[in-house]
Amino acid sequence: MQFNVLSKHKPQDRNKETHYELLGLSTDASEKAIREAYEIAIETFEQNSLASYSLFSAEESDGILRRITEAYMVLSDPISRKNYDYKLQNQVTPPKKSTLFLVGSHS
Repeated sequence: MQFNVLSKHKPQDRNKETHYELLGLSTDASEKAIREAYEIAIETFEQNSLASYSLFSAEESDGILRRITEAYMVLSDPISRKNYDYKLQNQVTPPKKSTLFLVGSHS
């Protein structure tokens, strides 16, 4: 199981990861898999964990644990998960900005 907290995303982009990505799960993960991923993530990233002790400051650990807990709370509740999945499936990506070239006559 790979947690995307340690992914190659820039710190400011990590908050854009889905709850599934954060916990290293597929979108069809079972309730049991979600619970297990959450428990492992909490053990891995708690402040006293040897796995993350020297990697993250106390503030960073708190932020990671907050995101892990939020992901678990959403994915472990069937109604919240259904709403979250709907939102993920129906995200509209904004159109790319086009460059406007003005063509004028040179006198």
